[in-house]
Amino acid sequence: MIVSDADGLGNYTPRNLTFTHGSTLKVYAEMKDVNHKGFVRVDFVFVIKDPKGYPVAMDKLEVRRRDYESDAYVLYTKKIPNWWLYGTYQLDIYAYDRVDESKMRQIKEDFEEKKHHRDYRKRRI
Repeated sequence: MIVSDADGLGNYTPRNLTFTHGSTLKVYAEMKDVNHKGFVRVDFVFVIKDPKGYPVAMDKLEVRRRDYESDAYVLYTKKIPNWWLYGTYQLDIYAYDRVDESKMRQIKEDFEEKKHHRDYRKRRI
């Protein structure tokens, strides 16, 4: 969503879609239900194409956190450079949930195994 400002998940102010050289594009994007047992790791990729269909910008924003909020959001900003053509641009947004559940299970198993060995050694001493 094209916004004039955003201050938190779901808290943004929409704006018109007209921009000119020197103005700043602001885009609010969110992804729901991306918390995996306290881990959030999401990549948002923004691709802007000019009126001829050529990509003129590609940027990635990452959300990495450890908490129990289920959703993730970003506010992407891009200053419109003077060399961009006048006309209608296309904005594509890609969002990827990067938490690897199998890797998390392996980390937990390794932790439990080390903890078990540590507890076993304490009992033997």
